[in-house]
Amino acid sequence: MQCEMCGKECDAKKAIVEGVEMNLCPDCARFGKVIVSRKTSQGKGAVSAGKRSFPERENIVQELALDYPKQVRTARERLGLTQKEFARMMAQKESVIHKIESGKLEPSISLARKLESNLKIRLVFEQVEEKTRPQQEKKTLGQFTLGDMIKVRRRK
Repeated sequence: MQCEMCGKECDAKKAIVEGVEMNLCPDCARFGKVIVSRKTSQGKGAVSAGKRSFPERENIVQELALDYPKQVRTARERLGLTQKEFARMMAQKESVIHKIESGKLEPSISLARKLESNLKIRLVFEQVEEKTRPQQEKKTLGQFTLGDMIKVRRRK
């Protein structure tokens, strides 16, 4: 079977990616949630999921603290480490640590988690983001779409 994301021929797995059920290769399946087939009580094959309607759920968004450069620098200095020593301890380049402390580089969530564990500070916070329907959002907030801004020229 063919992967619906990358087109590779493989043993595709069913997975849900952003609310859409797709047949994906093992490499692409990591971008979604793999659906595990369950046996029926009689042991005859898998239960078909069919079309499911997913309830509106809240998204949990991880965000970096706004003052992360200051927190990282003060925590590193509190441990008595230079940027070079700290970079070696983190298995990163010294320039990366310098850029993070100066605010020129925003670390990824995984790097921020690594910084948290080594420096014993809190950099990543989780926020709940509620889903809204696009039609409601447009009407209530008065936002425009790209289609509202385009003038269509028709040939005569």
